[in-house]
Order: sequence, then structure tokens, then C-alpha cells
Amino acid sequence: MDRLHKKKNDLEAQIEEAKLPPAEARKRLLKRVKTDNSSIKTLDKRLIKLRKLIDNYKKDIKDMSSDLTNKQGEEAQKKKYDILYKKDKEMTNYIESFEANRKRELKEIGEYESQILEILQNTSKNLMMMNQLTGKVDYTSLKGTESFKKREAMNSA
Repeated sequence: MDRLHKKKNDLEAQIEEAKLPPAEARKRLLKRVKTDNSSIKTLDKRLIKLRKLIDNYKKDIKDMSSDLTNKQGEEAQKKKYDILYKKDKEMTNYIESFEANRKRELKEIGEYESQILEILQNTSKNLMMMNQLTGKVDYTSLKGTESFKKREAMNSA
């Protein structure tokens, strides 16, 4: 709305200038040109300042974006180092406790070997006793003797 009022005033001023004598019209036109030039210079200065401000903001945005990218990369590196540190700690603990674990495992293996040896010896003795029993006395004769004794016990009863 203000723009339309300004344009109206400009047109009215131009109509009045057309009615003025040429020397007076020239003076007003020169004054108007000077005013327009000064406002153009002011607007140019303001435009330069705004462009510098925009460039500064763009640079700040670029720096912040770069910082953010670097920070994300640093966090990823930190996670990798944390994982490596944990693995190193596990390996160090394993190496430090290796000798104690080795001795414990060897002791268990020795116990198992002695148990197996004992079981094998008992099994071997039992097998030898069974062979001696069946070797000395025939099984069928033992059965016959058993049945004979059972009959005799019944007859006596």
C-alpha cells in the first residue's frame, strides 16, 4: 500500500515538473538524481555488508558441519579403540593365568588317567578270575552237581 502511495506521489511530482520551466525542472531532476544516487550508495553498502554477513554464516555452517563430521569420526575411532582395549585386556588376563590353568588342567588329566588305570586293572583282575573259574571247573559239571544236590536235599526232606 505504501508503495502505491509513493508511486502516486512520484507521478504527481513528475506532472508538476512538466509544468515548471526547464531550468527549475532541471534543478529538481538533479536534486532527485542526487537523492537517488545517495540512496543507491546506501543500499549498495548495505548489500555488501549483508553479503559479507551471509558469507560469514556460510563459513560458520561449513565449519560446524566439518566439526560434526570430525566428531562422529572420533567417536567411531573411540569405539574401535575401546573394543581393542577390551580384547587386549582379555588376552593379557589369559596369558597371566595361563600357567595356573595349565597346572590345574594337567592335574585333572593325571587324576583321570589314574582313575582309568585303576578301572582297567580291576577289569583285568575280574576277567582273569572269571577265566580261572571257568578253566578249573567245567560249568556244565557244576550245573549237574547243583541239580544232584537239590534232589538229595528234597529226598532227605
